[in-house]
Amino acid sequence: MSVKTRFAPSPTGSLHVGGARTALFNWLFARHEGGEFILRVEDTDAERSEKKFLSEIIDSLRWLGIEWDGEPLSQSARLDIYGEYVRKLLETGAAFKCYMTPEDLEAERKSAQASGGHFRYKREWAERGKKDGAPFAVRFAVPRVQNREDNPLADSSGEIIFTDLLRGNMGFSTDEVEDFVIMRPDGMPTYNFACAIDDALCEITHVIRGDEHLVNAPKQILLLKALGLDIPAFVHLPVILAPDGSKLSKRHGVVSVADFRDSGILPSGLANYIARLGWSHGDEEIFTISELIEKFDIRGFGISPSNFDEEKMRWVNGVHIRKDKADVAKPLRKTLSEMGFYVSPEDAKKAVELLKERAETINEMAEKSVFLFAKEVKFDEDAKKKFLNPETLPALEAVFSALSKPGAPFDEDGLKGIFSGITEETGLKMKQIAQPLRVALTGKTESPGIYETVSALGREKTVSRLENAIKIAKAGE
Repeated sequence: MSVKTRFAPSPTGSLHVGGARTALFNWLFARHEGGEFILRVEDTDAERSEKKFLSEIIDSLRWLGIEWDGEPLSQSARLDIYGEYVRKLLETGAAFKCYMTPEDLEAERKSAQASGGHFRYKREWAERGKKDGAPFAVRFAVPRVQNREDNPLADSSGEIIFTDLLRGNMGFSTDEVEDFVIMRPDGMPTYNFACAIDDALCEITHVIRGDEHLVNAPKQILLLKALGLDIPAFVHLPVILAPDGSKLSKRHGVVSVADFRDSGILPSGLANYIARLGWSHGDEEIFTISELIEKFDIRGFGISPSNFDEEKMRWVNGVHIRKDKADVAKPLRKTLSEMGFYVSPEDAKKAVELLKERAETINEMAEKSVFLFAKEVKFDEDAKKKFLNPETLPALEAVFSALSKPGAPFDEDGLKGIFSGITEETGLKMKQIAQPLRVALTGKTESPGIYETVSALGREKTVSRLENAIKIAKAGE
């Protein structure tokens, strides 16, 4: 059997962490098995579906490196197909028309609440409001235990039995499932109906999704059995929780893929991190995309919820910054451009090499690399006051004198020799020289190693900034 999976987002909002994990797991499983992965757009909710959200979802998937086979499938373009299968169910008696108005349904719901009972739709209400031309919904006639011989879709106990590849055998009593709507009065199919039909017609073999859909499985299985269509294998993933154990949501901060991208997370870093939310391969933490495809196996799924840990995600991303240096320069250039700095590809690569051990995100790297590209140094006032003053003036002047000489080397090995000579000539210790020089060149007390910093800045910027720092130090006399 050739594996075929799908990701089926609704274009009613951005692609969030949970959706991204679902897409990633389906894609990884299909690629691992040498199968197909398709994108299906569930856009039958015309009021809430928007093209801008679909574009963002597609952009986010592609940014993550997730590509699908064939063109995306749109449910709104398949209404005739759903209508055909509704007619089949009506003809066999497995579905029926319900003329009950929303107002009547709400009145029954309030009546049940007032009496302390649990509201449940009753099939005998279906003819209420029936008249020529009256709108109607179509409901699926869920087989009951007492009449299962007429419509034997459940087992002998009246349960819908199926195997979840993560959770094992699952059972739902048909008496717990009310006659649910499969087509609304406006002719639009409901989620469960369109989803089940598409999974069957697209020959989806495995449905990997969040456990919030576990309650939908019995309805979809009943529909597919009634139509004689194949039922896919199911995997219902545990939820992703916030650090405090509550459901992850916008109130916990950044949760969409687009926001993570904009905050400086690499696609390889985010894919690696979310792949580990509910899946494992031994004790390994760091994976490239190709390694994930190679090692991905359903047996690696865990049944316990995962907690989203932004600090851990940043750490994983930092590892990928150091591993994927060639892929970091381009987004770094883009971020710096948005900050007002045009940086050549070569200079971006140098910045990555200089700062790869000191940044966990592209944005953090960009902020720390500004000193390399800014025309003027932006000083931390406390640092300037402490390290650019008459007391540090001899150190600054000695460095300026040595580095401004024609032919002075600016490679790291050459600089080590120069500074060794400065300490011998002046009697100053390296720490008395390095910190004033660091502030003079970067404006801050923290930077990469002083030799790396001077080498990265080069002769022109280093000498010019030292001249400016000496003026500041003299002004404090």
